[in-house]
Amino acid sequence: MTRRKMFKKKLIWFKLVILLSFVIVSVSAHAGEQARPKLYVFEVGKIAIPDKCIIVSGPCGQFKPYIIPVYAYLISHPKGLILIDTGLNPDTCPEELRKEIIWSPEQQRIDKQLAKLGYKPEDIKYVIMTHLHLDHAGWMKLFPKSTFVVRQEELRGAWWPDPRIALAYLIGDLEGTRDFQYLELDNLESFDLFLDGSVVCFITNGHTQGHQSVLVNLNKMGKVVLTGDALDSIEMLDRTLLPSIAWSPELALKTIKRLQHMRREGVTIIPSHDPEFSNTLKLAPDYYE
Repeated sequence: MTRRKMFKKKLIWFKLVILLSFVIVSVSAHAGEQARPKLYVFEVGKIAIPDKCIIVSGPCGQFKPYIIPVYAYLISHPKGLILIDTGLNPDTCPEELRKEIIWSPEQQRIDKQLAKLGYKPEDIKYVIMTHLHLDHAGWMKLFPKSTFVVRQEELRGAWWPDPRIALAYLIGDLEGTRDFQYLELDNLESFDLFLDGSVVCFITNGHTQGHQSVLVNLNKMGKVVLTGDALDSIEMLDRTLLPSIAWSPELALKTIKRLQHMRREGVTIIPSHDPEFSNTLKLAPDYYE
C-alpha cells in the first residue's frame, strides 16, 4: 500500500472517530437534558401566628398578625413522580389550632391539587419528607403505595419527640404510616435519588434533629434548593437569623451558613414560609424547568 493510500485510510478513520464522538456527546447531552425534571409548587394552606418571632429569631412584642404560606412540591422526572412534603391536616390538629390559626381549604389538600394535574396519590413513586412537623406531614397517610425518603433521626424524633419541640409533632399525622415503605437515611449522607444528580437530599438539621432539604437540578433554571423549615424566610439568609424553633441552635446556624454559601454560588433558594417571597413564586399548574 502506497503512503498516499495509507494517509487517506487514516484520514477516513479519523473522520469516523470524530463523527462518532460527536454523536455520543450529543446523545449524552440529550439524555441528561431529558433526565432533568419539572418542578411544581403547591400552596396547601396558611398559618396565622400572633408574632413573627414565633418562627424567626429576633425581637418579639410587635404582636402583628403574621400569615405564612405552607407549601408542598411535585417533581416530574422521567423515572417517576416525587412529592416533597404533604401539607397540613386540620383534622389532626387540636381544636384551638383548627379554629384560630390554620386555613387549609379542601380544594388545597394535596391530593386535590395533584388531581388537577391529572395524577392520583398512587402515581407518586417517592415522597421526600423534609421533616415531620404538622405542617409538612399532615397527609402522609394518603400515600401508602409510595416510598418515603426520610432521615432515620427524624422518624425517631417524631415518634418520640424531644419535649422542647414536641408540640410541632402530631401523632395523628403518623397514625397508620408505621408499615409504609421507607428509605431511612442517616444524617451523614447526601442521597442522590435517581443517581443522575437531578434530585439530591442533603442534611440541614438544626430546626429538627433529622431535617433535610432537596436540591433539584433544572434544565433552564439551574440548581434550586427547597429548604423546608431549615429556612423559613429569605431574611434569615440576609441577616443570619436562626429559626425560633430549633432542636439544635448550633446546627441550625451551620445550616444557615451552608445555604448562604449555596446562594453565593448561584443556587436559587426557596424558603418554606415567607409571605413576601411567595409573591414571586409560580404556583401549579405553572412549573419551573
